[in-house]
Amino acid sequence: MQRIDTKTGRDRLPVRRDPYWHKLETGRYLGYRHTAKGTPGYWLVRYRDGDGKQHHHPLGQSTGDDFDNAKRRAEAWLKAMTGGGGLAVITGTVAAACEDYAKELENLGRTSTATEARSRFKQVVNGDRIGKLQMIDLNRADIVNWRDRLKSDKRGPSAVNRQLRSLKAALNKAIRIGYAGNPVAWQTVEAIPNAERSRDVFLAAQDRHDLHDASGPELRVFLLALFHTAARPGELARTTRADFDANPKQPTLTVRSAKGRGGKVRPRSIPLTAAALALFTTAGKNKLPGAPLFTSIEGTAWSTM
Repeated sequence: MQRIDTKTGRDRLPVRRDPYWHKLETGRYLGYRHTAKGTPGYWLVRYRDGDGKQHHHPLGQSTGDDFDNAKRRAEAWLKAMTGGGGLAVITGTVAAACEDYAKELENLGRTSTATEARSRFKQVVNGDRIGKLQMIDLNRADIVNWRDRLKSDKRGPSAVNRQLRSLKAALNKAIRIGYAGNPVAWQTVEAIPNAERSRDVFLAAQDRHDLHDASGPELRVFLLALFHTAARPGELARTTRADFDANPKQPTLTVRSAKGRGGKVRPRSIPLTAAALALFTTAGKNKLPGAPLFTSIEGTAWSTM
């Protein structure tokens, strides 16, 4: 009897090009291609649709006694292909799924959130090997290894947790819009514990001066604006020329923030001192109302990463 559900059984199979098949249910099969003695084979899955057409999908190279893992991935693909509730099945990379998530945010009118998400994914997903993985092939070890790479890049625990939450949100949305994949891969990866504790660290006056002097000209202006307003960096990064009111009686800067899931965006006005007025006047000179008030060296709004 030819078996592919155990490593011993697979090792005993005669080498051949055609796969050996294990029936999952009627019309649905998990396959194993045994190509050469002593080398890993390949997993694949197939099913027959209502019109009698066969569909095949590769699941990747065997890594040993991994029948259960291959079976889970096959079942996830079959569920997406045959039980998607009318959704068109999408196959694509993790990076593509993250971009589709950003597009969904834009469609909901959450433009600034979409911009922040793209900036985050550009740095921690697109430039990492996880971005090139197919959603259908993504497993828990891939997510854990990605999280650990973020930690090794000297990101703090709270920063790593923010990236993990963002990736989970993107992958969950990808599943809802029709991507084939197994949500267990990322939903079982936990955040770093005790990372969200408040940190009572304050820069002394000399520390602030040293940071200012060591920064480039664009960052120097942004830091000065933070010092003068005590605004959150994200709030200040989102301000435009229209948010600056240079009324000589009382100049102000309007910033906006939203706290909590689905939180309503709330504006607040910050009164400006004479020194702040001079700084903001220079920053807003010759800018259109919708232009970012503060820009990076690339001439774009500062990222809140």
